[in-house]
Amino acid sequence: MIETVFGVLRHNEKPPESKMKPIIRGLNWCQELVEESPLWSVTRARGTVALQRSVNGKKLFLFPLIAAKQDLGDFRHGFERNHLAVAIDGRSICVVGPRKRQALPHVDLVASCLQLFSVEKPPVQFVPSTLRMRLYPDECGNATRYFPRRQQTIEAFNALVTRDDEAYAFIDEHPEDWPVLRDQLSMEAHPTTMEIWIERIFSLEHEANNDDILWALNQRSQQDQTAFQARLPSYMGAQYHQSIIRYALSRYEATSAENAWEVYAQHMARDDHIAWLFHGKLRDWKELLPVLIPTTEGLYQMSQNLEFGSQALSWLSHHKDMEHEILRVTPGLDFHYLRHLMWNANLSGPWIEQLLTPLLDHPIGDVHAAIVSITTKDRSFNPFMLWKSLMEKSTGCVQQRIMMNLNRLSEPEALQLLEMGVGSKWTFVQRSAANAISQFPYPSIRHLLIKGLESDSNGVRRVHQKTAQALGHPVA
Repeated sequence: MIETVFGVLRHNEKPPESKMKPIIRGLNWCQELVEESPLWSVTRARGTVALQRSVNGKKLFLFPLIAAKQDLGDFRHGFERNHLAVAIDGRSICVVGPRKRQALPHVDLVASCLQLFSVEKPPVQFVPSTLRMRLYPDECGNATRYFPRRQQTIEAFNALVTRDDEAYAFIDEHPEDWPVLRDQLSMEAHPTTMEIWIERIFSLEHEANNDDILWALNQRSQQDQTAFQARLPSYMGAQYHQSIIRYALSRYEATSAENAWEVYAQHMARDDHIAWLFHGKLRDWKELLPVLIPTTEGLYQMSQNLEFGSQALSWLSHHKDMEHEILRVTPGLDFHYLRHLMWNANLSGPWIEQLLTPLLDHPIGDVHAAIVSITTKDRSFNPFMLWKSLMEKSTGCVQQRIMMNLNRLSEPEALQLLEMGVGSKWTFVQRSAANAISQFPYPSIRHLLIKGLESDSNGVRRVHQKTAQALGHPVA
């Protein structure tokens, strides 16, 4: 077993240090990128640690520990040699690393992809083609395959149709080609044909094809905004596909707080992640807050959906005292919902020590990072014992976060944790400790300087040498 920032890496034989060093370095890099980006979260999938974010409505997963096993020669987890350990909506995607004489470490492939997607939308041209086609299909038109039947249909339409009535007749003769012909119509050349088809699609309501509904709505938005706005609320019902609901929700413009409540509030009772999108629209109207708070509390109490429940509880905690409810539900929460609660709820007051102490044994470092973040901001109790425990057993990135916030503690407590940081097994933690030493008076840090000047890391020694010179401590 090999300890890493993402937990235990199980391998039959202990690999040589020369093989493990780049793997550990790559995993540390992944952890730093996750902590720096609000887009990524740490979860579990396929029985292992997974890094997850949402991209264009799809869930992108990266598997750092599986990549580490690939680097150790273990390819029994669904990904071949030189393939990125990645999945979209739970399905593996074939992404091959650069064709070089010496293949890149699989962990570095994961870290590179993680860094690429650490912005809301990376430059599409830099996204690997197989990922690009699945995450951004609308932007990959040039990459689509050639379909002779489609091309022949378009050519026949353009050659035979010169009038509006001819367009209608052509479509009537070839109903199976409607998905292709639909995009050949224009309001300038075929106004009657388009209007007939738009009304036909609207009359079918939720039984219409989803793509047809979106096409009809787009056409109506270009012709008559008033009619378009009036129609959108009818497409927010649960009988429609999520893509239709999201479209209607994103384009509807409420005219007042009363109008927003009338249109959106009824849909929050559906108790799923779409319901929270309607809640978000209501939150935009501050005058609705007095009625939104009790409504949300009622929905939370009836909710059977963990995602909606964790979001509602986090939001409610900023508007009323939810101490007892948070203490009640936290022990049974899955990691994904626990993480959301810890990073988004209003957690402050002496009671949070009771909340956080049991979480010291949580296996995921992101929970520990949240503990440090919460106790850095909250001043109602001394976090020293919590931080000391995390310095003893948490990940390097969590230890680094503690080193960066030692001013939260008294000097004797900070020096005790600083000594643990100087002696950390992770070089980047030692470097953070070295940077923090200069905050403290010289006599009390003398033994730490001596220890730091003996570090195996050139970078750590250089930081200690600068501090020592600034304080007048002799440098060997």
